[in-house]
Amino acid sequence: MDPTDLDADPLRQLQAWLDAARRADEPMPEAMTIATATADGIPAARVVILRGLVVNTNVGGEVVALH
Repeated sequence: MDPTDLDADPLRQLQAWLDAARRADEPMPEAMTIATATADGIPAARVVILRGLVVNTNVGGEVVALH
């Protein structure tokens, strides 16, 4: 992926990726992996299915909810 090809608006970019996956007849274009890392670099990842988008964050900025 070339960063210069990305939309400056992350939500428009997400929509573009979803549209491309649907055009390619991907079986579950809304399935994705969300990954975070602690301040000392310990990663955590979970698979989610996007059913709309509401991002809530705590004071530290960690994503705590996707709806």
